[in-house]
Amino acid sequence: MNRYRCFVMLLLILLLTGCSSYRDNGSEEKKVDMSSDESESFPLPETDYDDSRVQRISVAFSSQRDFPEELICSDGTKLEFIVYNRGVLGSDQEIFQGCQAGTISMFLGNITVCADTVPEVALLDIPYLVEELNEYDQMMQERIIDWLQPYYHREGLQLISASVNYMGCLTSQVPVRTEEDLKKLKLRTMENIYRKAYWEYLGVDVEMMAYDVACHSLKQGKINAMEAGILALANDGTIHDFDYIIEVKQVPVVGTLVMNREIYNNLSPECQMELRTWARDYMHQDDPTRIYANQYDLEILEPEGKLKEMLYSGKQVVIDQLKADLGEDIVDDFLDEVEQFQAGLN
Repeated sequence: MNRYRCFVMLLLILLLTGCSSYRDNGSEEKKVDMSSDESESFPLPETDYDDSRVQRISVAFSSQRDFPEELICSDGTKLEFIVYNRGVLGSDQEIFQGCQAGTISMFLGNITVCADTVPEVALLDIPYLVEELNEYDQMMQERIIDWLQPYYHREGLQLISASVNYMGCLTSQVPVRTEEDLKKLKLRTMENIYRKAYWEYLGVDVEMMAYDVACHSLKQGKINAMEAGILALANDGTIHDFDYIIEVKQVPVVGTLVMNREIYNNLSPECQMELRTWARDYMHQDDPTRIYANQYDLEILEPEGKLKEMLYSGKQVVIDQLKADLGEDIVDDFLDEVEQFQAGLN
């Protein structure tokens, strides 16, 4: 009996050992197969950038506009853009201040936003420096960006690119064809003392207003014309309230891409150069004036004759005011740059 019990126990031990051995061998085979499948079915993708050199760049602006997800530089650095548009981080002014502080890497917006921080950009408010769009943009690329750069550096900023998108115009509910018609305007201009001084000199009833206040005043009939970005007017529908576009063309509408200088200096020289080159192409836009005039059935009026002469006459008033605010040397130096550019065209 004891022999029988021992035989049964021995048999059970052998059976259990065999089953356990089978399960372990099966598991090993599966591990080996899975490892093999991973290496063959999921190879690492080939990349043209160094994965250890990814730099995340935050970009903010108040409009709605496409912006690339990344820029891969020739030195293997990948700039990965984190985009905040439609004003999710605040107003243009707040975004620009964030760029200066370094909490935001780059700001995309109109150059007038910079005026409180970089007052020298107000020199672009001098009327009729260059009247033709293409020539003004050429001057911007060849001379003005470099001329303004030290003033941006002073404030901890780098002017990556600036592009003249179109020349200034008024949207109006009343036509302006003569000098007398200017007196019919109840004009809103941006919060800019040089623009206000210019229109006051011409005898226009003008008031400085923030854009949202101006839209409300327009609905109430307090104003009948606006000096404002035509893109903004189209985006929010305010353009429907006007009948005319008056092509004054006295100043440029300039879009800029500005970067915190410390963040910019941390980029390699290759990245800096390629970012500037890319930005130049990205910032360029076709003149939207006639596109929107056709789309919204607005009549375009081009000042001629005595009206045009009168518009030109306000130039010196702005120059004198800028000399009083910025100093004669800075203004004269800027005007020399403009003169040298114009001489090169002849």
